[in-house]
Parts: sequence; structure tokens; C-alpha cells
Amino acid sequence: MKPLAPLHKETKEYIYPVSRREVCIKVEFAFPGNYDIRLVYWKRFRKITKKSKKMLAVAKFGVSKYYTVNLGFSDVIRYLNYIFEIKVGHRSYYYSPEGLTFSYPLKNFEFQNINESDVFIVPHSYSGQLAYHIIPERYHNGNKDNDPIDVVAWDSTPTRTNYFGGDLQGIAMKIPYLKELGVKTIFLTPIFKASSNHKYDTVDYYAIDPVFGTEEEFRCLVSALHKEGMRLILDGVFNHIGYYSLQFQDVISKGKKSPYWRWFFVYGDKVDTEKINYECVGDYMWMPKLNTANEDVQTFFEEVGLYWIERFQIDGWRLDVGDELDFYFRKHFRRVIKKHHPEVLIMAETWHNGLDLLRGDEVDSIMNYRLRDAIIDYLVRKSISLNTFVERIETICFDYPKQVHHILYNLIDSHDTPRFLTVAGNDKSLLFLAIVMQMFLPGMPVIYYGDEIGMAGETDPLCRAGMAWDYQDSEVYDFYKKMIEIRSSCGELATGDFAIIHNHQDIFAFTRGNNEHISLVIINPQDKAKTFALDALKATELGFKGEIRLDVAPKSYVIRRDI
Repeated sequence: MKPLAPLHKETKEYIYPVSRREVCIKVEFAFPGNYDIRLVYWKRFRKITKKSKKMLAVAKFGVSKYYTVNLGFSDVIRYLNYIFEIKVGHRSYYYSPEGLTFSYPLKNFEFQNINESDVFIVPHSYSGQLAYHIIPERYHNGNKDNDPIDVVAWDSTPTRTNYFGGDLQGIAMKIPYLKELGVKTIFLTPIFKASSNHKYDTVDYYAIDPVFGTEEEFRCLVSALHKEGMRLILDGVFNHIGYYSLQFQDVISKGKKSPYWRWFFVYGDKVDTEKINYECVGDYMWMPKLNTANEDVQTFFEEVGLYWIERFQIDGWRLDVGDELDFYFRKHFRRVIKKHHPEVLIMAETWHNGLDLLRGDEVDSIMNYRLRDAIIDYLVRKSISLNTFVERIETICFDYPKQVHHILYNLIDSHDTPRFLTVAGNDKSLLFLAIVMQMFLPGMPVIYYGDEIGMAGETDPLCRAGMAWDYQDSEVYDFYKKMIEIRSSCGELATGDFAIIHNHQDIFAFTRGNNEHISLVIINPQDKAKTFALDALKATELGFKGEIRLDVAPKSYVIRRDI
């Protein structure tokens, strides 16, 4: 038998409040197993009243390394004492600050109390909502009067420098299309005045780039979206700024005498644009990195954040390269924004494990590239087994607080990656399976514009082509529409509890359930048909009636809802 090797710490990674009266407690093991583990708990000095509760894994009927339990109380939690009891056969082990012991420990873990600010509160109105990510310059040209002089034909091959002429009015004209698709939230790439076509080199954070339109057109766009029950999230490029911004040009001109000198990281007494003696993003000289630990920088962007929320009623911010911002910046930005507008969404870009961003005092959610990577590795590259894929999904659920599970930005591609259809070698059957995962795994599925009509393209800039309004793969569009409609009509598939179902057929299966319904989703990426079977006992434990036996065609899926 492998050693149990449990791990738990009295930190937010392993115990955190869901409210002042509810707490989530987690423990993980070095090796996966079908562990029978209970949390034994009591209030300090009241050990005689101790109780226990079984801890559960996301994965059912198989092995797992990750176990959690939620405890709810009628009173505010104070001085919660606890240990873990693990049964293996007829023997019990105890895990406490003393480690793993055979005898009942003398010491125990303790969670002392919960202050109001300890509770991670997110805008739940975004839970399970369908979102859509747009590059305004590439979506639709609604006003040719604001086109750049060197605009290219709409179906041109995208480069890092060419302009297609898309604008805010063009997005407004396509609101009926977005509503019909079922979109509830729109993310835009940057719209502020900048020198490039991608606009990630902001020159003026208080001005809409003229190629996109006017402030009035933007106000009308936001108003029109709100009228249709949709929300708008702007891209906040606060980690760096444009080379031609007033601030950086002042530093170039005045050196250390500039009031903005400490906004940047310059090595020397003045900026040397040939040697590039200043920090920039991606070693790209046109985007100097900002010192976001500087209080003046923090104040500047807090004011920017409030300006667009209060003057134009935007619904939130996506923080570009959010994990590169100073953590004090993220804390202060959240505190200021949420103090006045607790309902707005603050989302951060990260391509890695985002736990450090999700401690309740920085951002509400993150871009879930970990999910995208796992889906591609499992479905397309076939570089990982089903068990490894399951563990990677489990790890995401275990790492991140439950409050954010339903608002994770779930993507299969973006403006920074090849489109999924290209990665899959134009195999639409794999795209369909990825869509099923994106739509029905916990989170907020975000469609990158054009995916729904079968657009393809290698990584930036080829993934940023003009929206192909004159070309539509009806098979892809109809599949997206079908999955979105299923998700909309079956609420449990959007925000229900999640469980992975272990089986011996090498197919991925999971359930989503609430107090009214439970749905089973089965995905078979194999080249041959499979049969998914659960005996009556296991099916009943999940919430179904009687035995389940379902045939799943090659590279296909089945969704079954209880009656």
C-alpha cells in the first residue's frame, strides 16, 4: 500500500469561508485513492460536542487525491477545532498538526474566526452566463467614415499592422445576432486611443480611439446592450502603456525631472530608445511596463476604472496580463471599484494557476487557460490519459474557491492562440466535443468571435481575421446554438453541482445537478463506440432512477437528463 501522505494547512488554500456561517475545508493526498475520510470537528473547549462529516471528492466511484467538505452553522463561526479521520480497512488513522498517527492526537487544527472582509464575495449574476469576446477592429464595419486611410479589404489576411475598419457602431448593428445566439456578456479588446491596430499600447485612457467611433457611439452601444439584457466588459491594459503616451514621452523628454519618472523602470539617467534601457512587455519597446507598485500609478488607474463605470455604465474590467500587475495594485483597484460598485466584474488574464489572484481581495475570476490546455492535450494532442485529464479538472476545482467556479472564464481559444479548429486539424468532431466541455463544465463559457461559424486561423495575427459574415459553416453554428439552448433550458448544466463519474470505458463522464434536476454528460473521444454503464445502486446515489446504460458513438457525446 502506498503511504497516505495527507496534506492540509490552516491557510486559505485549504480552509476558507463561504460566508460568516459556512466554511469549506480541503485535504489532499500524495497519491490518488478511494479514501474514507471524515472531518471531526467541535468548538474550542466543547470537545464533548464533537461531530463528524464525510469528505467527498469531485470524482465519484474511483480514486482521487482531492477531498472537500462544507460546514454550515446557525451562528458565526468562531474557534472551530478539527482533525481528519481516515479509515483504511478496519484501521483508523488521524491527521492533525502532529502529522498522521494511529492514536487520537493531542493537538488539533483550528480556524479562529471569520471577519466580514474574509469572505470572498463575487458578482453571482455572472454565474454560468454565456459570454462572447470581440476584437472591435475585426468584428463589423458599421461606419466607413471613421476608417483608417490604409484600411484593407475585409477578407484580407490579418497582419500585425493592417486595419480592417471594424468599429463600435458595427458591434451595435450586430446586437440582434448576439442576442439570437444567447450571449449575455460581451468582452471587448482595448478600445482606447493607441498607435497600433491591436490597441494594447494605450496612449490615452480617457479617449476612445477615433477609428472605433465617438464617446456618444460608445454610450449608445452600452445602452443598447443593457436594453437587451447584455453586459459589457472592457479590457484594462494597466500593466503597461503606449510608447507615445503623454507619460512616457514626458520621461523621454525630461528624464528624472519628469513627474512620471517613477512610473517606469528605467536603467540609467535617461531613456535610451536604441538600447531600450527600460522594462517593457514581451521585450516590445512600444509597450513600456508601468511600475504598478507606485501609488500615483495606482491612483491614476483607480480613477480610470471608476470613470468608465460611472460615466458610461460599463459592467466590469478584464485586467490584461493581470498576474503581472503588482499585487498591491490589484488589491487597491478592487477595494476602490467594489466600494462604489460591488456588482461589477473584475477579471484577470493569467495563463497559469491563478490561485494567488483568487484569495478574495484582488479579482473575481480569471481566464481559465488551464482548462483549455487540458482539453487540447486530451482531445487533440492525445498526450494525456483520461485519468490525467480527470485529475487536471479535479485540480482546477480543488485549487479555486467554490465561489468562482461558475464564473471562471472558460475558453477553448482566444486572440492570443490559434483557433481551436486549426489546432484540431479542422476535425469538426473534436471541435464539437470541446464545445460540449466548454459549455457544460463549471464556469462561464466565452466564445471567441467567429468560432461559432467555423473560423480557423493560426496564432496571432492569423487568429484575428475579420468576422466572416459572408461565410458560415451552418453545421458548426447549429451545433453551438443547440448546446447553448440546452444549457439555457437545463439550469443545472449552467450552475449545478459538478461531479466526475469514473468508469472503465475510457470515456469522460460527469454530472451537473441542483435540487430539481440532474444531467449526465458523456464524451467519447475514441475512434470506436463505447457503452457507458452504471448499476442501479450507483445511479441512485447520483440522483437517477435505476440502472444507466448508454451507447456513445465514436467521437461523440450523450446528454441524459433525469425525468
